[in-house]
Amino acid sequence: QLAMLGYAPALRDRLRRAVTAKQPRTDFALPYTPQEAATMLARTFRAIGLSEGRGEAFPPLVVVLGHGARSANNPFAAAYNCGACAGHAGGPSARLFARLANDPEVRACLRDEHGIAIPDDTVVVGGEHNTTADEVALFDTDDVPASHRAQLVEAD
Repeated sequence: QLAMLGYAPALRDRLRRAVTAKQPRTDFALPYTPQEAATMLARTFRAIGLSEGRGEAFPPLVVVLGHGARSANNPFAAAYNCGACAGHAGGPSARLFARLANDPEVRACLRDEHGIAIPDDTVVVGGEHNTTADEVALFDTDDVPASHRAQLVEAD
């Protein structure tokens, strides 16, 4: 059966999408203290120009994407694989970033210690862009409130 998947890429792709369609929930304890997390977020926000401290700089929905590449037995698709990150996909990092940025304690430290205020109604969603298939998988979308669903559908 596994050999057949190499000769039936359409079936392989459908199976892969079916298996990966429902992403696991991000439900874990923060691996950093709120202060450490706020410092990391502050560096990132400053690097992308969100260091003014003004809440209006943040949209209601922020999507953070890592990238990765998956190809099997296709040298043409493999040309899109990434080597800069030693072959590790960025989805887990994007998921962690979103988890940190949505945490109320981290947001308080970010505001109080770094002067960057994320509005209470801003939701951060992590995801991964598969560069070989040009597909995006968003994580933990069940946690997005109803008020942000239309924007989420547009982003997806």
